[in-house]
Amino acid sequence: CGTPQLYCNATLLPTLPRPARPDRPSSRLILVNTIFIRELRLPAWIGLYAHEKIAPQTIEIELDMQLASDEVFRSGKVRDTIDYGVVVERIKGLLAQEHFGLVESLAERIAGIVLGDFAASSVKITITKLGVLREARRVGVVIERSASSSD
Repeated sequence: CGTPQLYCNATLLPTLPRPARPDRPSSRLILVNTIFIRELRLPAWIGLYAHEKIAPQTIEIELDMQLASDEVFRSGKVRDTIDYGVVVERIKGLLAQEHFGLVESLAERIAGIVLGDFAASSVKITITKLGVLREARRVGVVIERSASSSD
C-alpha cells in the first residue's frame, strides 16, 4: 500500500464505551495494580528425596501481588505500596530457616506472608525447581490466593 507501514497494518476496532468516571457516584471503576517479581533465583532446602537433603537447590520464584489500594498513585510513598525488596528479604529469611518437603508448602507459606504482612489483596506465586528431571527443564507449582481465601 502507498501509506507508511504503520497504517497499512492497523486494524480497526469497534468503538468502545468511554470508561466510567471515578468522580461520579454511579461509576464503578475497578482498579487492578500489580507489583511483580520475576526470575528470583534463590537457594532452598527443598525436597523429599535423600539426594535433595544433601545440599540446597536453586529455585526460581515469580510473584504477582495485587495492591489492595491505589493510594500510592496519589501519595508517591513506598508505605502505600508493596516494597518488593522487603518481600524478597522475607523470602530469603524463610528459606534460610526452614526445609520444605514440597514446593506447594513453600508457595503456601509465601502466600501467607504476602497476604498477611503486606498490602496485597491477592497473590499469584510460581515456584520452579530447575533441572530436577532429566526429561524436563523445569517443574513446579503455581498457586493463587486472595486475602479473603486466606482467612
